[in-house]
Amino acid sequence: MPNFQRARTEEQRTARQAEIMAAARGMLTEMPLTEITLNGLGRRVGLAASNVLRYFESREAVLLELVHVETARWLDELDPLLPAPSGRTSTERQIAAAADAWSRSLAAHPLFCELISAQAVVLERKISAETALAFKRDSMTNLTRLTGILARAVRELATKDELVVARLASHATLLTGALWAQTRATESLLAGAGRPPELEALQEPFTDAVRDAFHAMLLGTLSRRHPPHDVQTEK
Repeated sequence: MPNFQRARTEEQRTARQAEIMAAARGMLTEMPLTEITLNGLGRRVGLAASNVLRYFESREAVLLELVHVETARWLDELDPLLPAPSGRTSTERQIAAAADAWSRSLAAHPLFCELISAQAVVLERKISAETALAFKRDSMTNLTRLTGILARAVRELATKDELVVARLASHATLLTGALWAQTRATESLLAGAGRPPELEALQEPFTDAVRDAFHAMLLGTLSRRHPPHDVQTEK
């Protein structure tokens, strides 16, 4: 292992953090997220695990920062796929186009899907309150951007309360993580079992599952008359 030289300037520290994150990204293409360790990250960048902790407080902190980076990558691709519709495009076609672009863009970003599938139950652990708040602020920046993209692509969303559209974007993204984990686990199970025909209903590809789920969420959001915080429980 090369001799460790501590980063002494902010520029050097930022460069070292980027190097560690690049190593984590590379490892995600080779192994499940659960197999990534501080020791493994350290070996990739020529540092002891204790020295990795000089730049990130935990393995989870490294991967949460990677969530932010991969979210931005995904949004950069999704944005041009969801332009403003022409004046004659029906709402039904706008919804179908949005759901199709949503699913195709996510399928093209497996690292992002892998990260968000583990975000709540794995990554948002073993981090300080300061790191958690920084991550949530970054998430809000990305969510605001995603909300704007969706409101542009489906005109009726622009007439809804901004909080309603933001929650749609947030819930749909989190659901994507669940569908990613479920479809991958089911695919592995069915492949090992020889794909029994009686379990055909479970053999839904990730792209189809995400498209259909997001399509349903868009329809549900547009059918609501009131934002969720205005709904009162009937007595």
